Amino acid sequence: MGPGYQALREAAGYIDLSARGKIFAAGEDRVRLLHAMTTNHIQQLQPGQGCYAFFLTAQGRILADANVLILPDRILLDVEPELRQTLYQHLDKFIIADDVRLEDVSDSLRAISVEGPKAEEVLALAEILMLFSSHAEKISKMALIVSIHRGDWSEVASKLRKLRKRTEREVRRYSEEAERAYYTRRVNRSNAGVVG
Repeated sequence: MGPGYQALREAAGYIDLSARGKIFAAGEDRVRLLHAMTTNHIQQLQPGQGCYAFFLTAQGRILADANVLILPDRILLDVEPELRQTLYQHLDKFIIADDVRLEDVSDSLRAISVEGPKAEEVLALAEILMLFSSHAEKISKMALIVSIHRGDWSEVASKLRKLRKRTEREVRRYSEEAERAYYTRRVNRSNAGVVG
């Protein structure tokens, strides 16, 4: 068993999905249009949620499958790389009087999938590391899409917030313990007549 496979089974591993097609749909009618164009109930989804859906031809044949992610001001369609142009053109063909704007952002967004039994912990740690990163400006310009298949994104976000709070408490506790240990060593050294 290789280290990558072992990490996926026992801890967490990542898969680079940056080559996948990524299309934003924005505008007032985006939800209505995509609800009519897919096989899933897009109108029921709230920001932070997503689903897996098929896009069909007029004859009912599968044109493409996609992960549909609802964001506050737009919808992200995550598709196979070879289908991004086909899907973009298909959707664009049906935007007539609708207020929907499509944008192919495949080349500007990076995507990874973090999977495994400890994926949530790894993501929480990554979030904390990003908070303390000196390269925060660079990181904030690069969108990071984490694909958690068949999950309720709002539930995952809630779990990550709880995990983040717990991790922050642990970091504070370890910091306080380290500070106490440092002062204890200094006091012990001072009592022993050691300077410095």
